[in-house]
Amino acid sequence: MLTAESLSKFLRRIPKRLYWTLIFPFLAAIIVLQYLSFTPIQEFIDRKLFHPLLFTFREYFAPQSLDPRIKIFALDDRTVASLKSFDIPLEDWGLVISHLAKKKGVHIFIDKLFDKKYSQDEVNGFKRIVGSASRDVTIISFATKVRIPFRNAISRETLLGNENTFFKDRQNFPQLTTKEDGHYIYGAGDNLISGFGSFGFANYSGSNFARAYIWSLDGALVPHAALFNAGNLSFKENELLVNQKKVNAKTDGRFLINFASASIYKMRTYSFLAVIDRAKKNLDITVISPGDFVFILPAMYTGNTDFSETPFGTMPGGYSSVAILNSALNGTWLKTLDDPGFFVCIAGFLGFVISASLSPPLAFLLMFLTILILAIVSLSIFTIFGVVISIILPCVVLCFGVVLGTVLSSTIVAIEDQRMKRELDVARTVQKTFFSEHSSDILNLVKVDGVFLPASECGGDWWTSFVDGDFYYVMIGDALGHGVPAALMTATIYSGVKIIEDELRSGGKHILPSEILTKLNKVVFGMQSVYITFQVFRINKITLECVFANAGHCPPIIIPLYQDDKRLPKGRRGKMITHPGNVLGSDVESKFIDHNIAVARGDRILLYSDGLIENEASSKTAVSGKLWLSGLINLVDQEIGGAFKDLILSEYSKRIGLISPNDDVTIVVVDISQDDSNQDPDVIRKLDISTTVTT
Repeated sequence: MLTAESLSKFLRRIPKRLYWTLIFPFLAAIIVLQYLSFTPIQEFIDRKLFHPLLFTFREYFAPQSLDPRIKIFALDDRTVASLKSFDIPLEDWGLVISHLAKKKGVHIFIDKLFDKKYSQDEVNGFKRIVGSASRDVTIISFATKVRIPFRNAISRETLLGNENTFFKDRQNFPQLTTKEDGHYIYGAGDNLISGFGSFGFANYSGSNFARAYIWSLDGALVPHAALFNAGNLSFKENELLVNQKKVNAKTDGRFLINFASASIYKMRTYSFLAVIDRAKKNLDITVISPGDFVFILPAMYTGNTDFSETPFGTMPGGYSSVAILNSALNGTWLKTLDDPGFFVCIAGFLGFVISASLSPPLAFLLMFLTILILAIVSLSIFTIFGVVISIILPCVVLCFGVVLGTVLSSTIVAIEDQRMKRELDVARTVQKTFFSEHSSDILNLVKVDGVFLPASECGGDWWTSFVDGDFYYVMIGDALGHGVPAALMTATIYSGVKIIEDELRSGGKHILPSEILTKLNKVVFGMQSVYITFQVFRINKITLECVFANAGHCPPIIIPLYQDDKRLPKGRRGKMITHPGNVLGSDVESKFIDHNIAVARGDRILLYSDGLIENEASSKTAVSGKLWLSGLINLVDQEIGGAFKDLILSEYSKRIGLISPNDDVTIVVVDISQDDSNQDPDVIRKLDISTTVTT
């Protein structure tokens, strides 16, 4: 579990050079990503990935609908084919408008610039036909920050007059001042534009956003065309209100269009041909009711439709204006959070914390779960409340944070591993000095050969042998566990034995194995909660008197030279000496007993640690334990010296296979030379020491 202390400890473990190579670049990346959240890059990610996911999810669980007052008429392929023209004369436009306006309260929106060069006679005829119906008609214009050559922008007087249609009293809104980033406004000519009630811009960049209003170079305010005739429009504290409901615009004045699926708009779209025909025949248009909002889209025929990108794919550009009007009528404005920078920073810190507190697999699993939870929460909030919480950049930074933390953790682990490896190399080198080399005494009467296999870099097994006058000492021990802690225990034992050995060689009296164990037990007991099994052999080179004392170690095995030796159980080649004794360190007052064992020339004594018989075999059906060792001795007893040891080691390796051993393994073979003419071979065969070699 992560705490402030553990996080502080983790940070202190980071090498200083990593701050320059990893952490500072990561912080810089967060700042850059936070900055990018205000640029088209953020919009690109949202437009291509996040918004389609949001709207599709909402459409599946909460399908949207259009206000029933909205009616859409399109100048489609059928209309063009019937009229044999891509447009209708200005006089016919006047006829259509006046006919639609016969129904009380009908608001008309025409998605057409009317920027052709109409003659004054055509304009006068249009105005005469439309008459007072023009007050409820809105047409579009477009805005640009660069002047278009050979084209006249809408005049300042016309712009201000249009603004007064939008806001009846400019003086009530002193915060609406001239902006430096003004636009040129183009559309119908001045001689014709006065024949309509109002005009607004209809620019749509395809980013799923639209602007509620823009400023002209002359300081006039131009709203989006879909907002005209939608109801009561006003400003309050520099925020646009439509029918007393705030348009949730970003700080730059843009708002996210509340699109529905394309099928919703298509179901409400009719052919414009019927409107033209019924207007000319003065017949009622039954699909239109008083108070309806009529959208006329004159550019919906093949090859001319201005498709725009939306969360539901490409749609005719006029549908974006329909979606804006729908929000204005229903008050269903979407809300977006302007500044995701705070969430970006939190996500980066969260990713770093996750990777600092968990292993890489768990960290990445938690990262994906966090992203999944954020996605579900974000989708649910949008579906229920219409609030857009962009999680793309926070999720990206979250991933960066996890990767950075993982890299840092891996780097720290690698550095610590290198340090530990160096320390273990030193420990392993030092521990090697604890062990006797393959050796024998000067008369070549007793040979000792051993091998130590640690389960890890260092081990808790230890053995040694040395000569003191007429006596040969052989010792083997096994500290609890393995690795560096166990190796430190053996170092203590090694030091104690070396002191005893030095005392003997400096003229001290010869001591028994039990006395050696008593001295070592006091040393081990003082270490507290440390336990070591140990056994000591002392062999007289002249008389072959063998004294043995055990402190809980594995029973040694005597292997006589001849198979018919009376000491051997029937059918066996080895005899275990079972005098366990107390483990070193278990009790400071432990008593250890010496056992006299008569051995003969040619005898072999096998000493070993419990890892040899207790480590798990690779096959569940393989024979293990003492039974395996007993059967193995029957097979290899004819081998001598190092070959005997190597064969046992080889069979042990075959038994465990590729399984990593749980415990250290030590094998020590003591061979007593048979080259002595003073002993009769027949006497050796008939030697009965069953009273000293116990079963």
